[in-house]
Amino acid sequence: MISTFIDREDELKLLKNNWNSGSAEFIVISGRRRIGKTRLVEHFLEGKKGIFHTSKEATKQTQINDLQRDIAAYFNDPFLKNNVINSWEGLFEYFLKIIPQKERFYLFIDEFSYLMKGDPEIIGVLQKVWDKTLSKTKIFFIICGSIMSMMQESVLSHASPLYGRRTRDLLLDELDLKNSIKFLSYPFVDKMQCYGIIGGVPSYLLVAAKYSNLKDFIINEFFNKQGFFYREPFYMLSQEFREVKTYFSILNAIALGKNTASKIANFSGIETRKIFPYLTNLIYLGFVKKETPLTVKTKYGRYYLKDKMLHFWFNFIDKNRNSIEKERYAFEEEGFRSFFGVVFEGITREMLPCLPLPFKPTQMGRWWYREEEIDIVALNENEKKILFAECKWRDDVDATRILKGLKERAKLVNWHNDVREVYYGIFAKSFREGISAKGLFLFDLKAYGNH
Repeated sequence: MISTFIDREDELKLLKNNWNSGSAEFIVISGRRRIGKTRLVEHFLEGKKGIFHTSKEATKQTQINDLQRDIAAYFNDPFLKNNVINSWEGLFEYFLKIIPQKERFYLFIDEFSYLMKGDPEIIGVLQKVWDKTLSKTKIFFIICGSIMSMMQESVLSHASPLYGRRTRDLLLDELDLKNSIKFLSYPFVDKMQCYGIIGGVPSYLLVAAKYSNLKDFIINEFFNKQGFFYREPFYMLSQEFREVKTYFSILNAIALGKNTASKIANFSGIETRKIFPYLTNLIYLGFVKKETPLTVKTKYGRYYLKDKMLHFWFNFIDKNRNSIEKERYAFEEEGFRSFFGVVFEGITREMLPCLPLPFKPTQMGRWWYREEEIDIVALNENEKKILFAECKWRDDVDATRILKGLKERAKLVNWHNDVREVYYGIFAKSFREGISAKGLFLFDLKAYGNH
């Protein structure tokens, strides 16, 4: 299993700049659970002086006691060891009396969301403590939370008492393909498929890294009622939402190809006009994405599962749970190949800016009109250059045939038709033969591995 720290160079550079400022710093780090927030902070704080506290879901007084215990242990403070403080105000006031005044010192509170659940008033307390005294010290104060909805509403929003106090907020996203596959020892094709199944979530990748091949990982951790991912979606949704069943139904609808608001609403048994707040929440949390056809001005779009693990789970695990529970399920390799064809399109869109194209895209997406679709359209508005691309997750692809169909569909796309410079791209595992045509670019799996 990999033990080195991977990627996050940009985040580490920003944290280093804040640390070196010499002034009081209030850092807020958010991101979905298992995305690597704690590991990032651990890595950054190595060799630095301070208190590392992990909150737990408990009553207010228990949470105060826990933080008091960590502060007492660090400073070996007899008062804190032998007395009970029963308010956040009292604890922070005493903390301010004993922290170093002339040197950098950190206080990291992990799982801050749990403190807010235990006592919502802690936000106001922190605001007063920060304004009155903490902002005048050399403190490097970091709070970190995984309940995204709570962090947004209570900490990051304009209405929060802490708004304007933070000196840095970092929203951690998934790792990209290039860094994700560093966790794995599989052949490149399997690495790519693994990324398409679980995305760039470090904790997920560490589970996959325990296996020597992709098939064993999938069977043991997905198609096993004791597997790591078997109940993961229920846990994810219950952390963020009260109406878990409703959100579950909406995600299931989208996974089954119900891509418009009305179809999702009908499948889920919700009035169409009431479905939009649910979809908005799912988009904000990164579970769902809304796409409109590139070059077409419309407020109507299609909804897709953005979270790769949820996409795989709803397509394979949810509908086969009865068979899995009875240990009668056999992995459908043909079905998986078909499923990954769709996933391959998404990975290609992610990779496109890294590939050697004749121009730098300013917009990118898919295009559709009635029954016609193009997997990828990338364009540069200023240079009037546009790329039409097709993705095929198979070997020995006939690029000549694909190009012919792509050119026909490209004629239907209305975008600077008289002056545009047109290019074509075909992405596949491998090609039957190389072909040469004006403005054509072929990319096989070697291109993905090299970039």
